[in-house]
Amino acid sequence: MATSSKPPFLIRFGGKRLRKFVDNELSAAKRDVIATSCFADLARISRFHVPEELLEWVVMNIDPKLREYRHKVSKPIVFTRDMMMKVFNVPSGDKPVERLKNTDHTELRNMYRDGERAPIAYLEKLLHDCADDDVVMINRSFALLAFASVLFLGTNNMVPLDYLGSLLDMDRVREYAWDETILAYCMDQVAEFQEKRRLQKEFMKQNPSERLKQFSIGSCLPALVIFYVDNLDFPVEQVHGHVFDYSLPRALHVCNADFELAMAIDRNKKTLELSVFGKRHVPTEFNALYEKHKAMFKREVNAALSPFGLMVQGIQCNWMALLLKDVSDASRNDSVQEGTNESNGINFDVPNLDPEAGFRAGVSMGGVGSSPAAAAIIEEASVGIGGDLIAAEFHQVEKTIDELTSGPSTHKKRTRHKRVAVDFDSSPKMKKVKVNADADALYTKYVLHKQKTKKLKEGESHSPCFKIGGFFSSYENWQASLRPRGDLDNEVMALYIEHFNLSHKSSRKCKKYAFSCLMSDLLSVNPARFLPSINCLREFNRVCDDFKAHKSDLLYFTIVKDHHWILCTINMLHKKINIFDSMKSSKTSEIANFATLVKQTKIIKLDIASFPCVNLDEYPHQKTNFDCGFFVILYMENFDGNIMKMFGQDYIPIFRKIVAATLFNKPTNEIDAAVAIAEQAP
Repeated sequence: MATSSKPPFLIRFGGKRLRKFVDNELSAAKRDVIATSCFADLARISRFHVPEELLEWVVMNIDPKLREYRHKVSKPIVFTRDMMMKVFNVPSGDKPVERLKNTDHTELRNMYRDGERAPIAYLEKLLHDCADDDVVMINRSFALLAFASVLFLGTNNMVPLDYLGSLLDMDRVREYAWDETILAYCMDQVAEFQEKRRLQKEFMKQNPSERLKQFSIGSCLPALVIFYVDNLDFPVEQVHGHVFDYSLPRALHVCNADFELAMAIDRNKKTLELSVFGKRHVPTEFNALYEKHKAMFKREVNAALSPFGLMVQGIQCNWMALLLKDVSDASRNDSVQEGTNESNGINFDVPNLDPEAGFRAGVSMGGVGSSPAAAAIIEEASVGIGGDLIAAEFHQVEKTIDELTSGPSTHKKRTRHKRVAVDFDSSPKMKKVKVNADADALYTKYVLHKQKTKKLKEGESHSPCFKIGGFFSSYENWQASLRPRGDLDNEVMALYIEHFNLSHKSSRKCKKYAFSCLMSDLLSVNPARFLPSINCLREFNRVCDDFKAHKSDLLYFTIVKDHHWILCTINMLHKKINIFDSMKSSKTSEIANFATLVKQTKIIKLDIASFPCVNLDEYPHQKTNFDCGFFVILYMENFDGNIMKMFGQDYIPIFRKIVAATLFNKPTNEIDAAVAIAEQAP
C-alpha cells in the first residue's frame, strides 16, 4: 500500500487570516467600530491550529444527529448552542436566523459581488476602502468576513451572502440565534466529513496502489476540538508547568501548546495506530486494579522517604551540637587561633539528643525553634561551658522573634484589634470555609475515585443514596456533578436548595428562600400562555405553609437555560428584580409568571410585576465552562439584597468538596450514603 505523510484531508479555518487582516489592514478607527459590534471578539481570535489527527478523532466519534461525542471509555460530551457562545461569544437570541433567497435584495448582494461571485479578497477590499465613519458598512462587512473566515466558511473562499437576510438591520442582529445556527451548520459538516472519510477509506482499500487523494472541509470544526480538550482532566505532574487558560471566549485564549499537550497526554499508546486518543479515562472494570497498585506504590514511596527524613533530622541535631561546642570554646578562650576548628583540649559533653525529640522540640532544617522544649535543650547543652552567654544569646533571639510575630498574645491591648483599613470602593469579600481532613478524604474516596456499582438491567435504575426533605439523588448523579469540571445536575441542585432552605428557616438575619427546580420548570413558559396549574399552586401553598416563603426578604429561582444555570432574585427588601448570570446578561419569563401566580393566590400583597429589573454592577463571574451551578449557589449564600460578597474562581474546587461533604453526611442526608453505596457494589 502506498504510504504518505500528508493528512487525508485539509481543514480550512481562517482564524489566522481574519486576525492578520484586522491587525494589519484596518485603521484604528475601523477597529474601534468593530469593537462595539456583535461579533467583536472574533477580531481578536487566537492564531491557533488544531492538529489534523486530533480533529479527525473527535469528529469521527460524534453523532451529528444527537450532537454528541461518544467513545466507549470516555464520558459523553453533548454539544449545545451554549458551547458555541462560550467559544466565539456570538449573539444568542431567540429568533431563527433569516437567509436571503437568490432573488432577494439584489442590490445588497451586488455590493459584495465581483462579477458573478463574492470572493473573500473582494470583501476585504471593500472593508479596507470604506469610510471610517460608515458604521453600518463596517459592521455588516466585518460580520460577513467573520462568517466566511471562521463561522460558516466553505472550501471555495467565497462569502456566504445568503446570511445578509439577518444583517439588513444591524441594530437587531443580537435578536437572532446565531449560536444555534453555527452549531447546526457545524453538525452538517461533521456528517459530511464522516461520509467523505468513509468513502476515502473504501477507495484506498480497493485501490492500495493509488496515491491518497485529500479532500477539503470547511466549517468551524475546531470549536468541537476545543471543547473536547476542555473536558479532559490533566494530571498536574504531566503538564510540565504549562498553564491552560480557560477564560472565555475560548477562541481568544486557546493556543497550539494546549492541543500538543492534550495529544501527548490523551494519546492511547497501547495501540499501533497513531490517531487513537481517549486514554485519560480508566475503564471501569480496571478501577479496582488501578487503586490497588496506586496504593502499593504510595506505601513504597513513604517507606523510602521515612528513613531519609530521620537521617536529615539526625544530621541537623549533630550540627547544632558542634555549633554549641565551637561557641563555648570561643567564649572560654579568646586566644583560639583564627581559622582552626580545634577546641584546644577543652572537653565538651554533648547530651544525647534523640533526632525525633529534637525535631519536635523545634530543631529543624530552618534553624532553632522558639518553643520551651527547644530552650530547655539549649540550656542543658550549655551547662558548665560558658552556658550563660549561650543561653542569653538564645533567649535574646527568642524575644526578638516574639516581638515580630503577629499572634494575639504578643500584641498590646490597645493595638490588638487593629486591622487592615477597609477599601470602601470595593465589595466585601466572602469568608472562605476551609475543608477539613475528613471532608477531603470523603471527596477523594467517593468523588475522585468513583465506587463501582452493579450493572442494571434494562428498565432498572439505581436506588437513591441521598435524601433531603422530599428530594432524592443517585450516587452516579451526585458523583458526576461534584467531580472536578463536572456540571451540576438538577437532582443535586435540588438537594442543595432543600438544605439551603432548611438552614435558613430560622434565620434572624436576611430571610431567604429558594424555590425548587420543579417550580422553576413550571414557571418557564411564555408569559402570554401561562396559566397557574394545580401543581404550581400546590407547590406555592406548600412552601408558604412549611417555610413561610411569602415572608422572606429574598426569593430565589434557579433556572437552567441551554445547560447553563442562572439565578433570578425577587428582592422584597428593595422591591427589585436581580438576575445573576455568571457568564452573560439573561432574560427570564419566570418572574412574570410568578407575579401572575402570586396575584391569583393573594398571599403576597406586593405587585411583583411592577418591580424593576436592576442588575448589580459588580459581582463574580466564572472563567470556565463548567462551574455555573456552583456560582449560583454562592450567589444565594452571599447576596444580602444590597451587595454581593465577592469570591474568586479559585474557590470553586474547594467549594465542590464542601458541597459534597454537606450532602453526604448526616443529619443533612437522611440516608446513610456510605452504606447505600456499598449495597450497590457488584
